[in-house]
Amino acid sequence: MTNAERASELQRLRQQVQRGALRTELNARRDLLGRIVPLMNFNEVYHTNALQFADILSQAGFSSSLYDSCEGRLDVLMGQAVTELMHNLTPPPPQHSKHPKTHHSQSSIRWWAKNVLLPLIGTGGLVTLISIFVSNKEDHGKPRDGQQVTVTINLTDQLRANLAATPSRSPESGDAPVDRKAQVDALASLGSHSNATEFRLPDDAPAWLKIAVKELGQARGAGNENNPRILEYLRATHLPEEMTSTDKTPWCGAFISWVYQQAAIAAPKTGTVASFQSWGRRIDQAALGALVLINWSPTEQVRSPHHAGFVLMDLGDTVLIVAGNTLNAVRVQAVDKRYVVEYPLPLKA
Repeated sequence: MTNAERASELQRLRQQVQRGALRTELNARRDLLGRIVPLMNFNEVYHTNALQFADILSQAGFSSSLYDSCEGRLDVLMGQAVTELMHNLTPPPPQHSKHPKTHHSQSSIRWWAKNVLLPLIGTGGLVTLISIFVSNKEDHGKPRDGQQVTVTINLTDQLRANLAATPSRSPESGDAPVDRKAQVDALASLGSHSNATEFRLPDDAPAWLKIAVKELGQARGAGNENNPRILEYLRATHLPEEMTSTDKTPWCGAFISWVYQQAAIAAPKTGTVASFQSWGRRIDQAALGALVLINWSPTEQVRSPHHAGFVLMDLGDTVLIVAGNTLNAVRVQAVDKRYVVEYPLPLKA
């Protein structure tokens, strides 16, 4: 899809939003959001913010003031995306300094807005755009040596987004990417946690877990497009080139391998989660940062894992994990412990 074609489609969908298309019944609203968000993945900042707004707008039962705010901000964001696509604009590269910054640092966004967008959209539009970008608390860039990682995660919103995108089936049916009941149970358990909407990793969290949470929001490209970050995960494995050249290849195991490599930890590179069943050492219960191997068929006598992620929080009957290729993205999801095969840790952890 060319920039002009993407801009045209975004403008068409934006006009639907302005005519009130997001104020219709829930399924129609979700369908429209499902067409908008993939079109924003040409720019990581736009895509991240669009995902956050869509996570809220795809829910039922929120306040009208919150809805109005998100609807308005999504409209502005789409407008800025159309402007960038029509004028072939891109953010400038980061300035090199003693303290390296990620590509979309607040300073580079301000530079880009001041020098590129201000002449096009005026002061009012610029102020709104900067507020959208800077309010994003999650920086999805790759952690650098010596860089302090601080990510705030709204666990409640993450689980609600999973529910909004998941079929009304159990994972044992074979076609559900996450377990709906586990998301509901975890939401109930999180009701007693004061940090459920602003969860932060402790300073002593394992290095690989800090790396994993920085990847939250990385999602598969739309249509024939590929997300370069996911291709990076795949190319960290020994999978053949025809599989590492498309992000439509299952990449949960590749994400695990990539994360460990960034933390300088030796780990399997087969690209499959099953290879982690003979790796590392085992612990008896969920611990922060431990790998979770998951099998969606608990009655199988030989339980080879189908999915995997890193422990974020133990909620009793369920465990919250950070996993790749969950609903085609890096997400937080809840898993019923009856599906857990085991909890491996690196030998030297």
